[in-house]
Amino acid sequence: MRNLKLRVRKQVIVLILSVCCLNSYGISKVLIKANILRGERFVTAKTSAKEIENRVSEVFIKKGYDVVTNMEPSGDVVFVDLFVYQFPAQFPAVTITIRTKKGIHYIDQEYKKVFGDREITNLNMATELAERVPVELNKSLVYRVNAGDLISANKISNTNLYAVNSKYYSTIKWKDNNSIPFIIPNDFGLYLLYASNFTGLKKQLARGPIVLKLRINDSARFELVDFDSHQNLDEKQKLRIQEFIDSFPLSLTNAELENIEIMYGLK
Repeated sequence: MRNLKLRVRKQVIVLILSVCCLNSYGISKVLIKANILRGERFVTAKTSAKEIENRVSEVFIKKGYDVVTNMEPSGDVVFVDLFVYQFPAQFPAVTITIRTKKGIHYIDQEYKKVFGDREITNLNMATELAERVPVELNKSLVYRVNAGDLISANKISNTNLYAVNSKYYSTIKWKDNNSIPFIIPNDFGLYLLYASNFTGLKKQLARGPIVLKLRINDSARFELVDFDSHQNLDEKQKLRIQEFIDSFPLSLTNAELENIEIMYGLK
């Protein structure tokens, strides 16, 4: 009986030391977001971001991470973004990044050459990427990443996948120039053009630009507050705008931010 008690005590000590080690070297708290890119440059299948986030959260919790849904006052939260996309004539793909204020500490990609239901494929790829994330993250390692690394071609193509429609523009305006650092420094404008979807809105844009009034909420996500349009929008058009906003990655900030505007229209 005494030996059994000693063994139990040793197991408890080992468990405590393991938890301490994880807290010292691993990630204590993570905020997870799936970004479904469905702009007119993509043929990405309509996919539930919430379902991906739930599945990925389960994997991270099993690894010992503390998954949170809101920013911490201390700012001690690591951001996990999953970019889900598919270019025309390309395979479905997902990219995962893990970052702090110091930069991107981890990046990985997955794509499938053989697939059936594309939504299920996207969900499975996101899960596979989460399972490959190490338990301990090397925060001293920082990757230099550009837009082509986050959203990259996975098949040889004769077409220019990153071509920008010169008829349209997208701009962002921050209150008092209080901008939030984007995941890719200096590439926010480029990401705006990739994520923008002008399909079905061209008649409205011909009458003038659409102005989206946004805020960054306590979950580090862009949130649509209101919009101004020279012509009424139907439900499909409003949904297209909402998908555009939902495709933005987490904003690395410790507090909510109001009075942000995105304007897009015809040149």
